[in-house]
Parts: sequence; C-alpha cells; structure tokens
Amino acid sequence: RDKKCKDIQNRVEHIMNYHLLNVYNTTCVGLFERHKLLFSLQLCFSIMKRDNLIVKEEFDYFCFGGGITDNCCIQRHNSCKKWLNESTWHNIITIEKNSAFGGLVESIFNFPKLWKKWYTCEDPENIPVPSEWGKQLNQIQTLCLIRAMRPDRIPFASENCVSNVLGKPFVNPPLFNLGKIVQSSSCKTPLIFVLSPGADPSDQVQNISKK
Repeated sequence: RDKKCKDIQNRVEHIMNYHLLNVYNTTCVGLFERHKLLFSLQLCFSIMKRDNLIVKEEFDYFCFGGGITDNCCIQRHNSCKKWLNESTWHNIITIEKNSAFGGLVESIFNFPKLWKKWYTCEDPENIPVPSEWGKQLNQIQTLCLIRAMRPDRIPFASENCVSNVLGKPFVNPPLFNLGKIVQSSSCKTPLIFVLSPGADPSDQVQNISKK
C-alpha cells in the first residue's frame, strides 16, 4: 500500500510474503493441531523447490527413506557398535550413497567422540553437526541426516527448517479466534465445525450471537 515504494521487485516480494503468511494463517483455522506443522513443511518445500534448493534424490530420501540395504552395505563393519545400533548403521550406509553424504562413514570413524556426543544428545537438531558437516549440509540435507540417525527428532528438526526458510510465524500457528472467523463468513459461506472428542464451541458461538 506504500505508493512511495519505487523498488518493484522488493514490493512484489513483500506482497508474496504477505499472501503466503495469510494463506498459512487461514488454512490453519481448518486444520487439527497435529497437521499444522505438516502443512507449513509442505509450504517450505514448495518455496525451496521454486528456488532450486531441493534435489529430488534428497527429497525422496527424506520422504521415503533409503529402502533395503544390499549385501555389500551389510558387510561393512560397524566399529561404533557400543553406541551406534545396527538399524542406524544401515541408514548411514544407505544415505552415504547420496553424493552429498559421501565420506560420512569415514568421518564417523575418524571422529567417533564428536559423533557420539551429537548422536546421543537430547536435541541434535539444535547442535551443529560434527566436523565440517555442519557447514556443508543445507536445510534438506540436515533433515535427511536427522532422519537417518535420529528419526525421533524429525518433528523438531522440521520446525527448525521451516523457521529458517520461512520464518518463525510459520511454526507458531495463530490462536483460534472465533470472532475473526465469523467476520469472514456470510450466508453463502457458513462455518462448519469439525470437532475432536471433548471440544465444544457452543458457548463461544452463543456469546458472539448476542453481540
């Protein structure tokens, strides 16, 4: 709305960012809590794809995993058995097939203490990846590594990814405000409540109807 803005590209970018956040906030109104992070992650990946920041091979690994390891992978010796279980070891062998992770096994062998500290910590997604890997990996590659070694932390790592790419508002869904939602409705666009067990907005609806 600033008529004095002469930088068209900057203005267009601000408009796109505004509408993106508006789409996120509006869509979140109709989503269950457990689905809101998934939606913001989809938005994040769409923006990254648009900017050519995602390689299909890496995206497929994050979504579907590495599949079944072959016999050659299984035969590779795990010298860190005391803290690295076989399932995780197979994931590491599989992900190393991706060119972005070439040399990962060697790095774990050369710096076992650093990797053990990272692997066994409570929140590895908030700690730099050991050795030079922390500087080499981009957002999607970091997610792939977390998926391979600490899949239990994927939701939290996904929040970090969304926050870094889109901003913190996309990991902080707007609070439910029935008053604002009613303003966007009409006789032709009614409100439909899909409720989970125990949820009852009747009091809010009645209070608004009295205003």
